[in-house]
Parts: sequence; C-alpha cells; structure tokens
Amino acid sequence: MISLSPDEKIVMNLEKHWMYWILPIITIIGIIFIPYRIARFYVDKIVVTNKKFCVSAGLVSKEIITTPLDKITNIYYETGILGRIFGYGTIFVVSGAASGYSYIKNPDKVQHSIENAIQELENEKNRKLANSLNTKN
Repeated sequence: MISLSPDEKIVMNLEKHWMYWILPIITIIGIIFIPYRIARFYVDKIVVTNKKFCVSAGLVSKEIITTPLDKITNIYYETGILGRIFGYGTIFVVSGAASGYSYIKNPDKVQHSIENAIQELENEKNRKLANSLNTKN
C-alpha cells in the first residue's frame, strides 16, 4: 500500500490495460505450439509415387490418405503474397472432394510433377491395353 501524507489525497488510480496479458499468453502458446509445429514438420509426409498420392499426418492420432493417381480429377495450387515471395503454397488434390495441403514448397513444380505422373500412368495403361490387343490378334 502507498502511504499518503495527511494533506495528500488520491486523484486517480491507474489500472493496467488488458494488453498486459497478451505477451505472457503468446509466450505460453508459443511454448506449446512451436514444438508441435516442429514435430509436425518432420512427422507429416506427402509422397507421390508413379501410382498414388499418399499423405501421412498427425502426432497423436495418425491420418493416412492414399489416392490412386487415376482417381485424381484435378490438381491446383494457391499462393498468397508471402507464398510467392518465399516459394510455398497450398496444393489441392481433387478426387471427388478437394483436399488441401498447406505450406508446400514450390507448388507450381509439385503440380507439374503430379500432372506428369498422372499422364505417365495413363500412357502406361494405354501401352498395356495396346499390347494386350496386339497379342490377341
């Protein structure tokens, strides 16, 4: 408590603003969130093979998604201003429903590579079909 002299009176009590709590809250969230993001960076995997698109994500609960390339109807990406500057974006894979995968490095190259893999799979199927028709004749 502050002591006052006999002829002194309080004119105003100053109060702290609610922003006083923001830095500690951000620090606590950061202490929890940053290690989680680091772990997800190394644990989550997205792989494209010559036959399928595979996603494995999650720390505590695992989500595994496998989509055959011939079931993918569209693939596109979006980048914001920071994504264009730093070379990342969100890839969307459409096979009935669209699934988005954020913070993907070089999304334009990824889109092109997946489209090439889909085309190569289609070409391989056509070659096999042509070979089977030729062997029957």
